[in-house]
Amino acid sequence: QESRGAGQVGELAELVQSRLVRPLGLEGEMYIGIPPDLPSCRLASLCTAAFVEEMTESATGRVQGPSSPRLSEAGAESEGKQAEDLEWERKKGSQQIMNPSVFNMRSVREACVPAANGHMSARALARFYSSTIASYSTSNVPSKSSSIAGIFNAETIDAIRLSTPASNLHQEEFKGGDLMSQAEGIKFGLGFQLHEFVVKSGQVVTGLAHGGVGGSLGFAIPEEGLAVAVTVNQMRLKNCQVKKIVREIYKEFGLDSKSLC
Repeated sequence: QESRGAGQVGELAELVQSRLVRPLGLEGEMYIGIPPDLPSCRLASLCTAAFVEEMTESATGRVQGPSSPRLSEAGAESEGKQAEDLEWERKKGSQQIMNPSVFNMRSVREACVPAANGHMSARALARFYSSTIASYSTSNVPSKSSSIAGIFNAETIDAIRLSTPASNLHQEEFKGGDLMSQAEGIKFGLGFQLHEFVVKSGQVVTGLAHGGVGGSLGFAIPEEGLAVAVTVNQMRLKNCQVKKIVREIYKEFGLDSKSLC
């Protein structure tokens, strides 16, 4: 049974490489579980101390007092490491899995955990989202992503956008203050979050998206042929810098969204 499980993990990692990474020209930039020989210097470490403080305050309703000052955004690396170590010691059992600093561990990075440990550059994430809509076109707006091979045809994209409301669990998760929290009920379609965008013409369209814990996000708008990705390693519950970046992109392309940033 263990052997079969290991084989399935290896097959999934290879599937990602053969069906996505290599066709999109992203070798060395996109992994679901990093290879053992990948140098650590190529990996960004998650800075989680401020995020953990914010999550604690959100859960308890208590703000850290003067005796426990919040770390600055940049923060000294040693101070952040000490805070993470202390937070790790406080948590026991399954609680440790909820501590985001666990994803800095080499053994966790090498594991193939599709829902949680994708490693990729912002370019790779944007190119992936571009590939999801590359085959899509309308009679008025041909896709601007024609240089990238599409992984979905137009019919599949339409099927993805036939959404179902998120479960109550997911709704509660996304009301926690992160980039996706403005919407009362996040909708999902075949694994993607679905968000409404107002395009320059005034039409309301549905885009494919996902917001990661701490601020990183990617999204694509089929009607606009536009794909965007922002990746961060300074995790925050409300990542104002990412919101500013996305808002500037909206301004440039004449877009707006009530549920995404």
